[in-house]
Amino acid sequence: MSVFETAGHRAEVARRDDIAALQAFFEANPAYTRLVEGREVASDAAATEFDDAPPAAFSFDRRWLLLVRERSSGDIVGVIDLIKDLLAPGIWHVGLFFVAERLHGSGFAAELHAALQRWMQGQGARWLRLNVVDRNLRGARFWRRQGYAFVCTREWTAPSGSVNTVWTLVKPLARESLAGYLAAQTRDTLQPEPAGWA
Repeated sequence: MSVFETAGHRAEVARRDDIAALQAFFEANPAYTRLVEGREVASDAAATEFDDAPPAAFSFDRRWLLLVRERSSGDIVGVIDLIKDLLAPGIWHVGLFFVAERLHGSGFAAELHAALQRWMQGQGARWLRLNVVDRNLRGARFWRRQGYAFVCTREWTAPSGSVNTVWTLVKPLARESLAGYLAAQTRDTLQPEPAGWA
């Protein structure tokens, strides 16, 4: 069953029997893993993603792993990891927003994000939050164009064991503000923008 749709695609909740197809998708699109984790796609990457969860100390309501499929072929062309009410009610965290490499530069990612945002807002999202690795400048530019603001920097250890610097970004929705986000939770505090963000 579709969670939300675009003109030519549908996003549906991943099931355990989708893991093999998800693994094939990751292996066919290795650039992100190479950039973020500094290695090739692990043989258990899909299973790890399927079973992933926020740290035990983080409050949240629900997590979804969504597969984005072409309507015509049923092929997976994107993967989205979502967490509802992470850290505080109204904060929706986009843990992964992964689009097939062949669609990079096509405008599909922006179309998909717009559809995702409409759905999340309809479900009560007030702020959207995500992390981007600082050396992923293409990704950072994309998120800036979608209206996200830099909040803070922290370190994150990838599944490979490599330690990365990540930028936490936030997009207030509707009548919300960045100040409101900062007041709603205590983990993220506003820091000066890094040189690569501007």
